[in-house]
Amino acid sequence: MLDKFKTTGVVGLPYARVEHRDSEAWVFFKNPRYLNAEDDNTVTDAEICVDLALLDSASEVCVTRGDVIDQAKCHFSDALIRNLEKFWDAEKRKI
Repeated sequence: MLDKFKTTGVVGLPYARVEHRDSEAWVFFKNPRYLNAEDDNTVTDAEICVDLALLDSASEVCVTRGDVIDQAKCHFSDALIRNLEKFWDAEKRKI
């Protein structure tokens, strides 16, 4: 896998990927269902990508971050919003 990373500059796994950019290695955590949170599914892929980044002699720095997600960060059901509106004090701007 290290040879593939050195040749192509990218290795993608189900829950993480690593990319070589200039003198940087970028590790992206992918778990969009849970806003890229780390869990039992993601740990192994993330560790492999970090190892590849650290073993890459062409990289001077490694950056880790969550991958881009396409969903809203927060979703409230209509029922929850209606219940919150019962307690919202618009004048004081608090519940």
